Amino acid sequence: MFKQVKKFIGKAYRVAKIFTNPSKYLGKVLTDTLRDVSNQYPPQVKSILLQHGKHKIVDVKLCKEVVSENTELLLKLLAGKGTWEEAKKKYGFDRFYHLFMIATLEDGTRLHIEKNEIIRVSPAPRPCPDALDLGTVDISLIDLFERTKQRIGDNNFFVYDPLGNNCQAFISELLKTINLWNETSRDFVYQDIEGLRSELPSYTRAIAKGLTSVGAFFNTAYQKTKDYIEYGSKGQQEGEEGLDNQADAS
Repeated sequence: MFKQVKKFIGKAYRVAKIFTNPSKYLGKVLTDTLRDVSNQYPPQVKSILLQHGKHKIVDVKLCKEVVSENTELLLKLLAGKGTWEEAKKKYGFDRFYHLFMIATLEDGTRLHIEKNEIIRVSPAPRPCPDALDLGTVDISLIDLFERTKQRIGDNNFFVYDPLGNNCQAFISELLKTINLWNETSRDFVYQDIEGLRSELPSYTRAIAKGLTSVGAFFNTAYQKTKDYIEYGSKGQQEGEEGLDNQADAS
C-alpha cells in the first residue's frame, strides 16, 4: 500500500513539474527524441523487452490484414489518382497487406510484433484474419530483436519507409534471423512493389517517408512523456544496459 501511494505521489509531482516548467521539459523530450528515434527502442518496446526479453519464443505465427483505405489514400494523393490506379493495374495489385507477427513465449504470453512508423510490441495481439503458423523456434525474444538489429543495422531496423523498408521487410528480416525465411513464408509475406514504385513520381517516396518520420517522432515523444511521468528523468532504470545484459545472458 505504501509503495502504491509513493508511486502515485511521484507521478503527481512529475506531472506538476511538466506544467510548471513546460519549456524545460519540452526541450528535453525533443532532444531525447531526436537522439533516439532512429537508433533506440521506443519506450513501450523497451518496457516489453525488459519484462519478457529473456523468455524463449515457443511459437511463431504470421498474420496479414488489408491495408486501411486511409493509408492507400495518402499514397494515391501523393502520386496522383490516375498514376496510382494505373500502376496498380499494370502490376496486378488489387489490394495491399500489412504484415505482423504473433510470438508466443514460454510463459504463455502472446506478443503482437509489427513495424509501422515505429516498431511496436504489444501483449494484446489484434485478430489475425489471414494466418500462417510457422511452429516452434529456439531463441529468446531479446535475441530475436538484437541479432536482427546487429545484422541489418540500426537504420534498417528502426527507420520506416512505406515504399521500401516497411512492415514486410521488417518481418522478413526477423524470419531470416530464426531461419524461417523460406518459400512458404516468402509467398505469404512478400508483395513485390518494385515495379509499382518505379511508376510513381520521384517525390512520392520522399514525401511518404517524411510523413511517417514525423509520425515516428511524435509517437516516440509521446511515449517518452509517459515514460518520464512513470519513472522520472532517467526513464526506465535498467535502460539499454539492461537490454544488453539480457542479450548477453540468453
